[in-house]
Order: sequence, then C-alpha cells, then structure tokens
Amino acid sequence: MRMLNGRMQFFLFLIVSWFIFTLDVSLENAFIGIIVSGIITLMTLKIFSDLKADPFSMTQVYITTKFLLRLIFEIYKSSFIHILRIIKKDENPVIVEVELSVENPYLVTMISNAITLTPGTITVDVQGKKLYVLTIKGHDHDHQALQQEIKRKFEAPFIEGGGNW
Repeated sequence: MRMLNGRMQFFLFLIVSWFIFTLDVSLENAFIGIIVSGIITLMTLKIFSDLKADPFSMTQVYITTKFLLRLIFEIYKSSFIHILRIIKKDENPVIVEVELSVENPYLVTMISNAITLTPGTITVDVQGKKLYVLTIKGHDHDHQALQQEIKRKFEAPFIEGGGNW
C-alpha cells in the first residue's frame, strides 16, 4: 500500500510539474500530461522500489530541494569563474579521484550528474562509490582540496540529512 501511495504522489508531482512548465491548462495539454506522467511513473517503478526511504517524505523533499538550489547556485557561480579563467588563459585540466561516503547508487548517480552539469567539471567514470572527475582548475590546484570541495558542494546535503536513502 505504501508503494502505491508513493507512486500516486510521484504521478501527481509530475502532473503538477507538467502544468507549471507548459503554462497551458487546456484539455489536450492535460491529456498529454497525464499520458507522459503515467509513462514516466511506470518506467521508474524499479528505481523507487529500491530506495530505503520514501522519496516523497517531507525530509527527503527538503534535502532534494536544498541540493537542487545549491546545484543551481554552483552552476551560475562556476560559469562566471570559468569565463574569467578562459579570458585569462588560466586553465589546467586534471582528473581527480573522489571517494564518496554515500553508498546508494541513486545518490551516486545524482552527485555524478550534478558534477557534470557544473561548468568546468565532468564525471568521466564511476566505479561503485568512487568518481573520477575531470576538472579545469587554475595552475595552483591541490588534489586534496579539489576532492573536499566536490564532497562539500554535492555530497554534504545528503549526509547532513541523515543519508538514509
């Protein structure tokens, strides 16, 4: 019963998101939104059944929202930093190995995708909970500092929230 409730919550979340992003409340748009939301809900049944916690609990929604806001901030901040680096010609690509504390594959995927979305960093490989990140830093880079920065920016919200995904 709990899983059915979670699926319904996810379906309703997708419907509401559909209307917010399309800004169209016509009947045909509602029909398309219901179909798309239904297909996405069916396709993600396995993902949500593997999670230890309910992804729609208020705690998980808060943690995810905090993570997404931090990600948006980091994307904007990093884009301006890398524009300056490109203008100054102060770039030095390095690959950094980052060992994550979280073990849930869902969280590892979210963190690695967030790293790739941020300008100047790309997750080139994932092996378990170990990420290999290509980053463009200045010539004064420190591998340990880069690892800690990545963990602080992207992994910390999940660990602070208890990490019980």
